[in-house]
Amino acid sequence: MRLFTCINLSKKEKSKIKRYADLLKIANVGGRFVDYDNYHITLAFIGETDDADTAASVLRGINVFPFTLTVNAVGSFKDVLWVGPTDSEEITRLMRLTANRLRCSGYDIEKQKPEPHITISRATKIPRGMLIPLIEPVEVSVNRISLMRSDFFGSSVRYTEIFGKDLNNGQDSPINQEDI
Repeated sequence: MRLFTCINLSKKEKSKIKRYADLLKIANVGGRFVDYDNYHITLAFIGETDDADTAASVLRGINVFPFTLTVNAVGSFKDVLWVGPTDSEEITRLMRLTANRLRCSGYDIEKQKPEPHITISRATKIPRGMLIPLIEPVEVSVNRISLMRSDFFGSSVRYTEIFGKDLNNGQDSPINQEDI
């Protein structure tokens, strides 16, 4: 099965971001727009594995305080259009912590600079210089981390939470230099 860890968004948060995606469609921006139900912020991509239990154990061991981040930026990676925070030290630390703990547990997690984002569209075709700024900032409450499974059905994908960990236990795990 294909796994990743993430922050899932609430319906309210998703609907605010969907308004932006709808605006792009009206502006004739082309691409494969991500289904509203699949909006999330990836913490670490695990990939194909039969071992979901170890990944769930890793998430169980991550104890950080809930926090809020502001989605107020638009960007792209090649032909992937995304929205995300301009600055959130907490999410960057959580991404590094999650990736490093998964790596230490035997998963082959790619080392890369954390770029927190929510993918809006793939194979995006944006007329040069026409990146429409976000209409309004979206406050995202980060109070749960999830282990997700990707299931492909033809050209569509469905993400299913197979484990979730609430971040409301009031315990803060120290972030060691090795975790960053």
